[in-house]
Amino acid sequence: MKPPKAPYEKQEDPAIVPGAETRRISSLETPERVSEVPVFVDSWWVDGWPKSEDRSPTTYDGGEGWGYEDDMRRFCMKRHGWSVNGVFIDGHASNVKLGSLWELSWHLGYEPRKVKIP
Repeated sequence: MKPPKAPYEKQEDPAIVPGAETRRISSLETPERVSEVPVFVDSWWVDGWPKSEDRSPTTYDGGEGWGYEDDMRRFCMKRHGWSVNGVFIDGHASNVKLGSLWELSWHLGYEPRKVKIP
């Protein structure tokens, strides 16, 4: 009997597609500033794919960001005043001001930028 593979490593997952590989969290490419990579952030929808060029919403009560454009709007709501809570890949949690959402490192192709929120 083969010993089981250690958790969180690259391994085959025949439940998805025979011969396909899945990537566990330890095999992800580690960004330089892991304290700026969000894993969970308050939002009004179950997911979001923020892009650097996403516009800010016209209202801050949730509900904007349907479709595939401006997904940052899903996170940009006045949940805790003018901020939301986030959990980051290094394990810490913090309060993030709405304008600072664009300054986070959401994914490898994301270019952080400054955005002014009223």
